[in-house]
Amino acid sequence: MGVRWGLRGKSALALLTACLVALVPALLIGWLAVDAVRQQFSQAYAENFTLLQMQRILAPISRELALAERFAQSSVTRDWLADEQDPAKRQRFFNEAESYRQGFAAHTYFAVVNASGDYYFSSDDEPTDRQPRYRLSADDPDDNWYSHLITSDQSYTLNVNIDRELKEAKVWINVVIRDDGRPLGIAGTGLDLSRFLDAFIRTRAHGITPMIVNRQGALLAYPDASRIAFNAQADNGDLARGQQLATFLGDEDERAELNEVIQRAVADPDDVYMLTAHLDGQPRLLSVGYVPQLDWLMVTVLDRQSAQLIATHWLWPLSLGAVVLMMLLLAGFIYTSERLILAPLRRLKQSA
Repeated sequence: MGVRWGLRGKSALALLTACLVALVPALLIGWLAVDAVRQQFSQAYAENFTLLQMQRILAPISRELALAERFAQSSVTRDWLADEQDPAKRQRFFNEAESYRQGFAAHTYFAVVNASGDYYFSSDDEPTDRQPRYRLSADDPDDNWYSHLITSDQSYTLNVNIDRELKEAKVWINVVIRDDGRPLGIAGTGLDLSRFLDAFIRTRAHGITPMIVNRQGALLAYPDASRIAFNAQADNGDLARGQQLATFLGDEDERAELNEVIQRAVADPDDVYMLTAHLDGQPRLLSVGYVPQLDWLMVTVLDRQSAQLIATHWLWPLSLGAVVLMMLLLAGFIYTSERLILAPLRRLKQSA
């Protein structure tokens, strides 16, 4: 056996062994480097996904708010609210309001006259009869929202209404109209967010689970409809188990950390905060961003193992190239040792 291997075989075996020994730590270092890159990419991916969804929901709301403010602060609207029964002012208002209605995304507008409490509403489904739908009453608890708004210092509010029966989400934009501090009324429109929420929770991104929660962690949008807290405006103590994000986490420490991240996101809406926790027993990366206009938190749950963060198809050619390179190195070493060492030794042996 020793004669068969000879010096050439033993030197080649030594080089091969050395290459394999060096390959083990190289593979370990490479794996750690790829894992570190995956960790970095996962955080950047989750953060960018959350920011993208926040901008997707803010874009239509910002447009509707700007248009609603123009509608409310129009001189025609202000003149009519100051003198509701004037026929000329009334005619001009409804003519202009109809043009604004066509510009609103939901083709809907409403107006409340502070002096009388009359509530006017118009949409594609409701006839525009130019008569008030009803009259607000200070004795009706359902109308307290108006008295609170008109006496506040706010110039507008966004009221999020999630209908439990219809499973629809609407945002009502209420713009306060004043004349030298004297309230004239409010005007605005409604925006349907149901389509956005439907597209949001049915994202096709692999390894991504998006959700929307309120400050208390109640689920407002989630792929599993049975876990959505449609009564989230009520006391959270009435929510069923599984309708709050905290119930998904593994222990009390992770729940406390989630609450801290939510508070930090609310305090700084311009940033997105990360949290590593176990959801349903599996390690996940959570990205949390806050939308102050809606008082919602966008949460992105990322599964690092299944998410396609790094294209792995290039790893196989790279591995094959490393093997080919090692074989070429081994062949080059054998050839060089044959020409420079073994052949002279053989000639020396023959001459001796």
